[in-house]
Order: sequence, then C-alpha cells, then structure tokens
Amino acid sequence: MSLWSVYCDNDLLYDARLPAYKLPALKLTRELNKADTLTFDIYPQHPNFDKIKKLKPTLVVRNGSAIVSKSRVLDDELGWENGKNVITEGPLAWLNDSIQRPFQFPVDDEHTTPADYFAFLINRHNAQEPSNRQFVVGTVTVTDPNGYISRSDTEYSSTWTLLKEGLLNTLGGYIVPRYVGDAVYLDYLADFDVLANQPVQFGLNLLALKTERKGADIATAVLPLGKQDEATKQRLTIESLPDSETDDICKDGDIVYSKAAETQFGARIVLREIWDDVTVDTNLLAKATAKLAEVRQIPSTVTISAADLSAAGYNFNTFSLGTYVDIVDDYHTDAHGLLARYLVKKITLDILNPANNTLTLGATTYSLTETNQREITAAMQTVEANVTAETATQIAEVERRNQSAIEQSESNIMLTVTESYYTKGETDGLVSAVATTVQQTADGIRIDFSNLQQDVRDVQAQADAKFNSLQSYIQMAGGTITLGEIGNEVTLKIENDRIGIYVNGVAMTYWTASDFVAPITLRIPVGGRLILGNFAFIPRTNGSLDFTWVGG
Repeated sequence: MSLWSVYCDNDLLYDARLPAYKLPALKLTRELNKADTLTFDIYPQHPNFDKIKKLKPTLVVRNGSAIVSKSRVLDDELGWENGKNVITEGPLAWLNDSIQRPFQFPVDDEHTTPADYFAFLINRHNAQEPSNRQFVVGTVTVTDPNGYISRSDTEYSSTWTLLKEGLLNTLGGYIVPRYVGDAVYLDYLADFDVLANQPVQFGLNLLALKTERKGADIATAVLPLGKQDEATKQRLTIESLPDSETDDICKDGDIVYSKAAETQFGARIVLREIWDDVTVDTNLLAKATAKLAEVRQIPSTVTISAADLSAAGYNFNTFSLGTYVDIVDDYHTDAHGLLARYLVKKITLDILNPANNTLTLGATTYSLTETNQREITAAMQTVEANVTAETATQIAEVERRNQSAIEQSESNIMLTVTESYYTKGETDGLVSAVATTVQQTADGIRIDFSNLQQDVRDVQAQADAKFNSLQSYIQMAGGTITLGEIGNEVTLKIENDRIGIYVNGVAMTYWTASDFVAPITLRIPVGGRLILGNFAFIPRTNGSLDFTWVGG
C-alpha cells in the first residue's frame, strides 16, 4: 500500500492518516528532461498554511520512506475563500538559476569526455548556489565515439541551456535527479534498463494513441563541417577526399547525398552539420554518412496514454518514470504499426485518487518511405538493455512450461512455439522465455526468435525486473531474405542478384555476380589462400607472398 506524505522543509503538509493534514487536491507530474511539477490546494485552516513561500522552502514528496520528488514553490493563486492553488518546480529548474561565465572546454588534455563536460558544468553551478540547490554528479553512461568533445560559450548562458544544447540535443540521453539522503544526485543516462511488470493493453488500460510524422527535419544530403582553423577561420570539409558513388549513398565535393532519398522527396535538401571536435576529414565523412542515414528518413513519433491498473485492484506495481512498458495485443499493435516496448516518458500521479494516474509512453522510429515503415521499424524496435545479470542469492524452484499454438486470420497464419520458466508459488512470475514465431502473409514469410531473461529475485518480489532481451528474425518477402536482430542497425539481405550488409537501410558492403563493393580491408591469414582461376596468392610463414599455379 502506498503511503504518501508531503513536507515543506520539516513541516508536514500532507498525510492521509492525519485529518488536519489532508489536502483537497494533490498531483505530481514527472517528465524526462523536464522539471517535476507538484500542484495542490491548501486553505488557511491548515496548520502550516503560512509556511508556503515562493522559491525558498523545499517541498519533499515521499512514498513511505523513499523520496520521490523535491521542488520549490513557483506560483500560487489565491481563491475566493483565501485558499491557495500552489504550483512547484523540481530540481532541473534550479539549473536555470546559475550563469556560466565564458569558457572553452576541454580545459586540459585529460578531461575531454561528455562525462567530464557534464561534471564541469554541474561543479560551476554548485559554486554559485546554496547547499540546498546544489547537485552531486551521479552516474554518466552517455559517451561520444571519439571520447572527445569540444564546447565553448561567450553568451553567459544558464547551466540548463548549456546542458540541453551541448549534451541532450547533440548526444541524446536523459538527465535524471536521484535522491540519496539529503543530497540530490544528477545522473546522465544513455538509456534505462528496467522493465515494468504492468503492461499496456488495448481494451483494458489504453486511453489514447497518437502518431505524428513530420517532414521538417528531413534532408537528402549532408554538408559536414569540422573544427575551425584558428588562423584561417576555415572549417574542415570533406572536399579533398575522392568522390564516390554507390547505388544510394554518394560523395560529391563537400557533401554526401542519397539517390534514393532525392528520388523519394523530389529534391536535394542539404543539411549543414557542424562537428567542432572532428579534425580528420575521413572521420568527418564517416559522421556525415551516419547522419545522412538518419535524416533521410521520415521520423514517426508515437505517443500513448494509459491508466495505472495498480490502483484499481490489479496485482501490478505502479508505473515509474524511466522504465519500459510492454504493449499487449498483437492484432492492434500490428494494425497501428506499434513497437513492442515503449519508454515511460511522462507520468501524472493523482495522489488522492490513484485510479486517475496516467502515463505517457513514447518512441520515435524512422523510414525512408511511409509504405516501407513497418519493415524498417521491425529492424529498429524494442530495447536492448545492457544489463549484467547478477547471480541469485537464493534457490528458486522453477517449473517449465511449453506451449505451441497456431493462429489463423484472414490476413495471416501464425505458428508460435514457446518454452518458459516460471517461479513456483504465489507470484507465478516469468523468469525466462524462449519463443519462435513463424508468420505467413500474402507478402511473404517471417520467422522471429526471442529470448528473455529476468532476475529471479525481482520477479519473486513482484518488482519491476531488470531484463536481458534478445530478438532476432529471418524475413522472406518480395524475393529478398533479410536476417537481423531487433535493435541492431546492421542487417544481411540476400537478393536475386546480390548479397549485401546494410546499416540503417544503407548498403555498406555487397556482392554481385561480377562485383564486390566494400569499404574494408581484406585479410588472408597465414595458411589461407586467394585463388584466381588456376592461380593463387599464398602467404608463407616467412612473411613472403607467392603467386603460383595450383592447377585446374
């Protein structure tokens, strides 16, 4: 049972067990990369009515002994009976209080990573603020492929502006407050690794569904710019590199462009992208090619609203911000083009009426054309949580369950075989599952393989279990066989006239009857040979290379 309480510094504002400390309305809204908002009504009869003051006191929301949120009063509105409607803002808003004087980062050769830049800004914020508005630098899992970023500012920007522009907008991730004792930790996370034990299901707790497709950010070409030369003021470009042309991605002068995207959208739409930390033109080309693979596609953002069933008598944990939730109902999921798993990006807790709790799930997928969106989405869906499984400290009795089923509808025939392990007892919780699904439609055949592993201790405690999820597939459609792994951008396609390795839908390496195209170096180990007709290149143990006749 949830036991909520709210304090204003050390003064109690809300506790449902004490009549004098009840409030007529109390809601907490939490959203990723935004400040928490607590709203409540309070009247002069309340013992601590006069303790509510703007900005200075800290309001603390607890569930049992755990701190869920801290905030400060931002606005209040006086009503007809002198009651106040109060609105507060959480710790991320405190980062707007501090100003960062002009700087150049990195300040030395040893601290050059996103984690170092994050700590650099937080420490400069702390130097300006009182102890109750300071942060402890927490866990940072966001990285940059080069291990080096360069940032500067001369505009006297706020700390939050620089965190958003220099990290969130360029590297992604989530800045999340975490409460340990009296301290507020700030974590900067690339992703989350917790799977909620409560699903969202059509016809049960799904409230609303919205899909947005926007063309404003689409580009068919990228003009990359690297570090600026201090003497000439010119930026590094890729113009000096040799031009190249493939079936799709091409390099021409100082840009890379996509033939397929230009055909699809009917124009060359150039995006200028600056990487201040890139000093080598070949690295700049690699970044531009990867960026083009992303921006040439149509972003499709799905937002789902759902009710929290834990407050309606169901045996689930309440939803939590920054956890993943499964969508249940294959028929509607396929009909709406949904993924299997979504991140909880926003949650509204009605503390006085928990049945009104709602959450917003979200995910963004990409496709080059709207008609092939389902195929590309399937290769990008779900989450790969990089979680190291811990050894269970107790022995759990498990029972093995096998299930096979054939489902038939007007549009497809589906065969599913599963092997699952459950804890035996009251929780009846799923520990692991292996499944194979074969689906046949008028367009082709697809085979999916999935493997799920959850922490036994979390399942038995009915907690939101950390998970390892691996899903791979073989798809046969339109004369093409595709092999891939869900969440991995690399796929192998076997077509009638060629075999190719694709990254984000772009052919990076392929073989045809007469050609082999690959941006790689071929290596032949000692003892191996490259045979050309009746002749062969043969490496020798002494380091020499022979070209000799080997017979027909």
